Amino acid sequence: MAIVAITAFISTHMDECSEIYEQCKEFPDQVKKKVPILMAEAFANPAENDRYVGGREIGGLFHLSMLAQKQLEYEVLDDESRKVVGVEVSKEIPLSIKKASGRIAEFGFQPKRRVDILLKGEGSENANDLRTGSGHIWVEVKSLKTKSNLKDWDQWSTSKKKDYSYHRQFFLDRVGNGTSQFVESVKSSNYEWWLQDYKKSNTNRSYNSQEVDKIIRKIRKLPLGDSETYVSLGYSTKNQNGSQFMFSLAKQKFKQRNIKNWILGEAREYLLEGVGEETINTLVAGYDSSL
Repeated sequence: MAIVAITAFISTHMDECSEIYEQCKEFPDQVKKKVPILMAEAFANPAENDRYVGGREIGGLFHLSMLAQKQLEYEVLDDESRKVVGVEVSKEIPLSIKKASGRIAEFGFQPKRRVDILLKGEGSENANDLRTGSGHIWVEVKSLKTKSNLKDWDQWSTSKKKDYSYHRQFFLDRVGNGTSQFVESVKSSNYEWWLQDYKKSNTNRSYNSQEVDKIIRKIRKLPLGDSETYVSLGYSTKNQNGSQFMFSLAKQKFKQRNIKNWILGEAREYLLEGVGEETINTLVAGYDSSL
């Protein structure tokens, strides 16, 4: 039922939809071009590859689910900063290096960061250029099956320019929201990471809360490398990473999400105001834990 509701909601927003309900707002053109690709990934043929369906299918559905949730939030709250303006948008993130003289300069390469969902955020004069505009909110969504170890979350080394690790992705999002003078043109107003909380079986489930805490302790570290990687964040010393990006702050950026905890959490304030506890409990009782 949840899958049907999500796809119906998204399909409704592919055209002018204010006649369906007053707050309904049509997706921007860039989003409309990307939605068919997301749909194809979400509903891949199960007979083709069990691993593909076990990963990409769940991930695709989660991406669609988050897109629908963000759009609904924008419409109900009538908050222009929450408007979905892009999907899978590539950003080039300028890294910095500290020269022997003490001068801060550009590192020499700008790794690309694909943002899953781009919200309008504070916006800026160049915000309409999704690739190079600033002021947006970057939203990352991940659907990952738990593993016995957390090596996938180990520190990225800046010397490995082609290494697309999770730590690299998170660090680049931090840089994009940092105070380095070199990121002003693409600087975000905020960033969010959402890790899907799901369980299809005892052997096919997402990370639990204890595992997520361990992941957060890993990704809040600075990358490895030959240069002082902290300067890319606008820090003047390495110790600032520990004092200014504490575990509690990192945990605010990196959260678990499924439809049930969304309804019982933030959506409760603007979707279920005045609805009784018994009705809410009935609403989520049949929740599909794969979403």
